[in-house]
Amino acid sequence: KLIRNHDQVFLTFNGHHHGATTWTRTNDAGHPVYQVLMDYQMAYMGGNGYMGMVDFDLPGNKIYQTSFSPWVMTKAKDTLV
Repeated sequence: KLIRNHDQVFLTFNGHHHGATTWTRTNDAGHPVYQVLMDYQMAYMGGNGYMGMVDFDLPGNKIYQTSFSPWVMTKAKDTLV
């Protein structure tokens, strides 16, 4: 309902379903709508502290997304589950 009838929506961020993925749907105007799912709650300790970071490069017409955990970066590799 959100993306189908509203041509100004070109990107959505979604959660509450385990996993991380991207997909593209087409709205009624025929334009692509990019959808990003980021939900890490199934990982150790409710998500290992993972967060999504999004960088909008407006002059370059690009969007960059990465996920990281400051908590995981401080843990020894042999302690990660």
